[in-house]
Amino acid sequence: MITIPGQLAIKTIHGRNGDFNVGRLATSIGEFVVKNAELDQYCEGKYDGDFVIVEIRPATYNANGRMVIEIRAHLGGMTLSNIDALT
Repeated sequence: MITIPGQLAIKTIHGRNGDFNVGRLATSIGEFVVKNAELDQYCEGKYDGDFVIVEIRPATYNANGRMVIEIRAHLGGMTLSNIDALT
């Protein structure tokens, strides 16, 4: 478990089972996809802060006839300092 400063960009996905939020966490050690249920309480935007990363692991899924491989970070907590609009 590490705590690291970074920026979390949250985007709302309009899926067939309803809307949900996903994030992309940019840090000094790399960029990670974040798919935690607690992201649903936030609006779309870019959030600066400190992030507690519990686990980093690869994940795969199929979408539109292709296989997607991504590196995911599981967050144990976060302290957000400000928000900017998505560009």
